[in-house]
Amino acid sequence: MRLVLLFAFALLAGGVARGVDAAGKDLYKVLGIDRGADDRTVKKMYRKLALEHHPDKGGDQDKFAEISHAYDVLSDPEKRKIYDDYGEDGVRQAEAGQDPRANPFAGMGGGFPGGFGGFPGGGGGGRQQFTFQFNSGGGGMGGARDPFDIFNQMFGGEDPFAGMGGGGGGGRRRAGGGRQGFGGGGHQQQEQPKDNLYGKDSAVKNLRRNKFPGTDAKHVWLVEFYAPWCGHCRQLKPTWERLAQELKGFVKVGAVNCEKEKGLCGMESVGSYPTIKVKKGGVSTAYEGERDLASLKQWALEQLPASIANLRKPESLDKFLAGDCVNAKYAKDGACVILFSDQVETPAWLKVASYTAKGRVAFAEARARNEALALRFDLGQFPALIAVCGGDADHTVAYTGEVSHGMLPDKVLAWLDAFKDGAACRGAKRNPKSGAKLDPGADYGKMKVSKLRAILSAHDIPCKLCAEKSDFVRAIREAIAAKAGEL
Repeated sequence: MRLVLLFAFALLAGGVARGVDAAGKDLYKVLGIDRGADDRTVKKMYRKLALEHHPDKGGDQDKFAEISHAYDVLSDPEKRKIYDDYGEDGVRQAEAGQDPRANPFAGMGGGFPGGFGGFPGGGGGGRQQFTFQFNSGGGGMGGARDPFDIFNQMFGGEDPFAGMGGGGGGGRRRAGGGRQGFGGGGHQQQEQPKDNLYGKDSAVKNLRRNKFPGTDAKHVWLVEFYAPWCGHCRQLKPTWERLAQELKGFVKVGAVNCEKEKGLCGMESVGSYPTIKVKKGGVSTAYEGERDLASLKQWALEQLPASIANLRKPESLDKFLAGDCVNAKYAKDGACVILFSDQVETPAWLKVASYTAKGRVAFAEARARNEALALRFDLGQFPALIAVCGGDADHTVAYTGEVSHGMLPDKVLAWLDAFKDGAACRGAKRNPKSGAKLDPGADYGKMKVSKLRAILSAHDIPCKLCAEKSDFVRAIREAIAAKAGEL
């Protein structure tokens, strides 16, 4: 034991004499994170730093190795625990199948995490050098991984720089221990592709800084920020193309080539590829979910803003007609649109229409077959779409096309164009509605119970004990008689 300590001390003294920081590198500081950082933060910082320092992008090889080593240890819960307790020497012993507690310097993880200069993992002068093994040894937890294997696993499961010419036949040569500068190899720095992934005939719009959606954009945009060499980006391409087709008319789908638009990607704080964001009203929201078609489509539609009043009772309808419908701030064209829906959720096409025509036309919906409100406009079928001119329930224009929950918004938007500057309303005649009026001469006994209920609701007529059709008819007759007695 004494000899071991003396030998270690001599090594340490020699390292200090050479101006070496014997404590080695703090792997947490290498990634720029604190010791309590979660897995997501560890991965995020690795992606950012690995892209920045990759040798094929002109980065320093030693720095790239250092970043990869830090990620390899801190992203593995078992290695991270050993590193926190016993330092890097403990990690190496565990990788070799040895018990780190048997190390005479065990427990010194906070003091000598890098080992000693001149030994594996040592803090020897300048930057640390790391040996990255392809296979684990000694039956341990597995050796440290090649930094380029780590990078390729993170960015697409393949070498994003392979097949570009040079480098000993266009790619990494595994015989010889890896890439040039990491124990031999033959990978040379190569010119990276900068061509856009999406062609001119693609449904995906290639965006540049001068064409990027800002605060005045009339549409919601879903944008992918990518690099042409990124493996994950190439894998996403077919899905992104399909997504653009399926969201046509609802959400604009674009892509930014960060190799050409570095300034724009910097402004958008793009730290990894691909980065997906939705842009609406100049505000960016990042996507953090799975990159399959269904998940992306659902999320994109959920981001559609909705400036739509929800009408439930006659009072809310009256308030809407007397308020937003005649307010130039919300209805510059002098009209408001109401959807009488047979569903309980707002359809995507109505959200798009309300966002696109915001300020020109006010929007509202009455959900789930609200017959009491539909009676005010003599409507008997659902769904139905009407425009109300000047807040006057007797001055309406009906949408004559087919209305459905899953329809596209383009035809509705074309219909709304006719209302610009009040044109459609000037050409429409007033048509007094009678459906919701209490008519002493009406044969209520021939009406359906659903309509009788709607009439009672429209006039706030109580009918708590009503069970049979005759009960509803009697309640309406009594209300008519009571109203006549007031005159």
